[in-house]
Amino acid sequence: MLASGLLAAGACEKAALSRAGFSSPLTPGASSQAALSVSHKAKDIQLKGTITLSEGQVEVELLDPDQTRRYFQTIQAPANLQIQESYQAIPGEWTLGYRSKGGIGTIDLHIQY
Repeated sequence: MLASGLLAAGACEKAALSRAGFSSPLTPGASSQAALSVSHKAKDIQLKGTITLSEGQVEVELLDPDQTRRYFQTIQAPANLQIQESYQAIPGEWTLGYRSKGGIGTIDLHIQY
């Protein structure tokens, strides 16, 4: 009886979400990159988050494993930008990056599958 209860509980677990990105303050001159290794089992990649700027600007870029630019945007203050994009998954390493050009604010932006 106990063994069947444990099996049933395990069957309800959801697959782990793989994600990479940023949840941090933006300061002038700051930059960072985050990489996500995407499995051949993935169907799509989501780019989701919010960027808030009170001063300056920030550039955001997403590159697929072939180094093809999938997303690029320069955000100018004042801004409160919601980003929600989806792309067909290509197995390999995806790279999300940003570069602040005098930007002051916050970035909460992730790629996931």
